Amino acid sequence: MGGGWAGDGRGAHWLTIREAGRALGPELRAVIAIVDSARVSRNRTEYDAQPVSQAQLEALQQATSAVLVAVREFIEGKCP
Repeated sequence: MGGGWAGDGRGAHWLTIREAGRALGPELRAVIAIVDSARVSRNRTEYDAQPVSQAQLEALQQATSAVLVAVREFIEGKCP
């Protein structure tokens, strides 16, 4: 996990989410935190059999929608 590049090893998802948050800017800090929290919840659900609530799923859906809009705007701004 060095150099700011995500690989396919341990911590790759965390690093990818962190770097996406940096690239998209601080105004998305809250939604990036929700996406990262969902990553942790997914791990718990998959490996520890802990349930995920409907509210958690709805928050993730809203957060990912906001991230997708920001990514689209970021790309359009960089690659007109």
